[in-house]
Amino acid sequence: MHAFCDDDSVLGYKFFIMEYVKGRVLTDPDLPGIGVKERSAIYREMIRVLTELHAVDVHALGLDSISHNRGNYLSRQVSRWGRQYEASKTTELPRVESLSRWLQANATLGDSYQSCLVHGDYRLDNLIFHPTEPRVLAVIDWELATIGNPIADLATSLICYRAPAEARRVVPGFSTPVLRNLRDHGIPSEEELVAQYEELAMVEARTVWPVFLAFCAFRNASILQGVYWRALNGNAASENALGSQSLVELFADLGMRIADEANVSGAQVVLNKVEAFMLEEVYPMEESFFAHASSDQRWEVWPPMEELKEKAKRSGLWNLWIPKDLGGRFTNSEYAPMAAAMGRSVIGPEVFNCSAPDTGNMELLLRFGTEEQKRLWLDPLLDGTIRSCFGMTEPEGKVAGFTVRLGSLVAVAFGVAMLPLRSLLRSSSVASSDATNLQSTITIARAQLKVDGRKWWTSGAMDPRCRLCLFLGVSDPTAERHRRHSIVLIPMDAEGVEVERSLSVYGFDDAPHGHAEVAFRNVHIPLKDSFLLGQGTLEILDSNRRGSSHCFSGGWNRKGF
Repeated sequence: MHAFCDDDSVLGYKFFIMEYVKGRVLTDPDLPGIGVKERSAIYREMIRVLTELHAVDVHALGLDSISHNRGNYLSRQVSRWGRQYEASKTTELPRVESLSRWLQANATLGDSYQSCLVHGDYRLDNLIFHPTEPRVLAVIDWELATIGNPIADLATSLICYRAPAEARRVVPGFSTPVLRNLRDHGIPSEEELVAQYEELAMVEARTVWPVFLAFCAFRNASILQGVYWRALNGNAASENALGSQSLVELFADLGMRIADEANVSGAQVVLNKVEAFMLEEVYPMEESFFAHASSDQRWEVWPPMEELKEKAKRSGLWNLWIPKDLGGRFTNSEYAPMAAAMGRSVIGPEVFNCSAPDTGNMELLLRFGTEEQKRLWLDPLLDGTIRSCFGMTEPEGKVAGFTVRLGSLVAVAFGVAMLPLRSLLRSSSVASSDATNLQSTITIARAQLKVDGRKWWTSGAMDPRCRLCLFLGVSDPTAERHRRHSIVLIPMDAEGVEVERSLSVYGFDDAPHGHAEVAFRNVHIPLKDSFLLGQGTLEILDSNRRGSSHCFSGGWNRKGF
């Protein structure tokens, strides 16, 4: 772009001046009139340029502002195009509805990759090639550009291999190459181009490939429905637009065929991948981790962890804990063996973003959080850029008696480390898993909440990446006994929050994650978006937190593995 003018008085509207690029725009995926050798080079150049686009440093180019939401890319796209379809719907099309529901249920599979610059409509006919060489000079049509999942662009560029041939009459770029023997005509297969992308980008695409192909089919159906709706209203740009209604159903059928064939929720396939990842990537790094955990830098984040997390993301093995009823891929029974495989190493669960207490905290935010709470806390937790803790166990309580104190051992059910029996006998600790024993207070003061209390064995609070505490306390002492308590979201850098010391569990400090004693003294936070699910709802939150996110396994059961 040479210049941008935001002065409406010049032409009556804002405008920009782009560079003129002389070259070829290839609208027919068969590439007629082009030699066999050059056809292959053109398709491979398309993939090469795509990998370079995805490697762009968005921050260095000042493009951060093109998207304020970096997480849950595919989920957001499915929702967006679903709304687009609904806005232009002229009749009920059950296959479109079925595809939409399937994508909503499986979209989290596509939320697992590292975000990058995404073109949004990357196709052969949105590239300008050199007049005589198989070389891309420019990429055009950027109005759908955002920050998102790179596999979306790859699927968009290759959906032509699957698209119904009838699409040619409306949008040539949507249609499949009609040449029967692609290899003899120089056009690489879909599988070859996916493999080329994986090699150049060092990303595994095949695990999530069916989901993104099905999404592209759904998006094309939504676009074509809009074309048809505009044609009915006399606003279509194509003389063939009235014929696009039948294509909507054809693309929906294509998407459902991909979904039916894919079985992308195949738990055994993913379990095999988790176990292979543990063998190849995690176990070999344990010696390095233990050396770090024994050093004087043990309270700093172990440097290789972030690299392992990125590898898990690229492999499509990220956030596997998300329950199926929240759009995840697996039921509790399907996820449990994966959790067991991860738990065979002390570093395993975090590598896949499946470690406590984050999983339980994320599940509560996913189920009950407001949109603002999700933006502030859930998105970065799902992305693995921050961590969290759960403030439950307290050193003091109303009730007394030896039998009640032993009840503190059940704190493990809420994802909090068990207290050693000897410590219990010496302390006045109570069963904080029974919320009626809690003494911490949450007081509403106009537009703020005032929080006071002390928490023990707050797992994760020692981690330098810990940014959020889900704090349990009494918010209305006059309410009915099981409606007095709430969970509030407290930033760990709020004034009055102090991590006082590390506590050991059976002699281990579990650095850098740790189990902390944390004081909350006269902490003030905004009333708005601080209560999780509202005031007095701890009992509901408690019962929901004991779900798939709490499938754990002992760390050292590797015999025969």
